[in-house]
Amino acid sequence: MDIGSDVTNIELGDHVGIKWLNGSCGNCEFCLQSFEPNCPYALLSGYTVDGSFQQYCIGKAAHVARIPKSVGLADAASVLCAGITVYKALKESGARPGQWVALPGAGGGLGHLAVQYALAMGLRVVGIDTGKEKKTLVHQLGAEAFVDFVTSPDVIEEVVNVTGGGAHAVIVISANSKSYSDAQKMARTHGTVVAVGLPAHTSLGGDVFDVVVRNLTVKGSYV
Repeated sequence: MDIGSDVTNIELGDHVGIKWLNGSCGNCEFCLQSFEPNCPYALLSGYTVDGSFQQYCIGKAAHVARIPKSVGLADAASVLCAGITVYKALKESGARPGQWVALPGAGGGLGHLAVQYALAMGLRVVGIDTGKEKKTLVHQLGAEAFVDFVTSPDVIEEVVNVTGGGAHAVIVISANSKSYSDAQKMARTHGTVVAVGLPAHTSLGGDVFDVVVRNLTVKGSYV
C-alpha cells in the first residue's frame, strides 16, 4: 500500500473501502448537489480504473470509505456496492416508517441486504422471489410476507392483498424484465416504483393512464 504525496487524511495501515464510484470531478452541477455518481467525469472501479479484482488497485482519497478496524473487511465489502445500491434505492423511494415496500429479487445478493435496510428504516417488507431456501432466508431476516413468483397463481394480486392495497414502494432489484412489467401494477396509489436491476433489452413501459390517475412515480436509482 502507498499513499499519494498530497493525501493528508489517511495513514498507512488504515482500513478503507473502494466503491464502484472511484472518483468524480467535485465541481460539476451533480457533484455540487451530492449526486457524484452522475458526474459526467466519474471514474468507476474495475471499469475505467484498473483494479478492485486484483492484488492492487487505486482509490481516490476523497472517495474511499473509512472502515473501523473493529469491523471485518469481508463483512464491510458487500456494503460498499450492493448495500449502498439498495440503501440509496430505498431512500429514493420516499417510503416512510410503517409503509410497505415490495422487493422483487428479495432473496438475492442485493435483495437480502435490502430486506435488512428496509426493516432498519421501519418499513414493512414483502419479498418476491422463488424457492424454499430464499423464502426461509427472507423470513429469517424479518420480512412479514414472501410471494413465490413461480408457485403463486397471481403475484400481483397476492402482493396487493398482503399490503392492503399495494406497496407504497416497489424496489425492482431483480434483473428480470417481467419484474418491471409487474411492478407498476403492485404499487399502491401515490406509490413509487424504483428501477435498480438491469435486464438486457428491456424498456421501462407502463400504462400512462394508470400512472396519471393513480399519481404513480417511476424513477431510477444508481449507486
